[in-house]
Amino acid sequence: GTYVSQDTGACTPCDYGTYQDAAASTSCVSCPNGTSTYHRGAHDSSLCRGVCGAGNFSATGLEPCRPCPRNYIQNEIGQTGCSQC
Repeated sequence: GTYVSQDTGACTPCDYGTYQDAAASTSCVSCPNGTSTYHRGAHDSSLCRGVCGAGNFSATGLEPCRPCPRNYIQNEIGQTGCSQC
């Protein structure tokens, strides 16, 4: 879940949407397209989850997703809520 920063030489957590499952790496691996991670410092590709599509939402913007309630809408991916029409 971390990499060795070439700027500082310190271990740094991988950012959202990336992971690292090897020791002493100098970079993180990007999750596949359309996926991201719930938190920084992901240590395995299994932590990459699908991003909620338009018209859906979740507390994290990642799967599992729920559809917007009736009379609510949102047109973007990865959203944590919907707007009233």
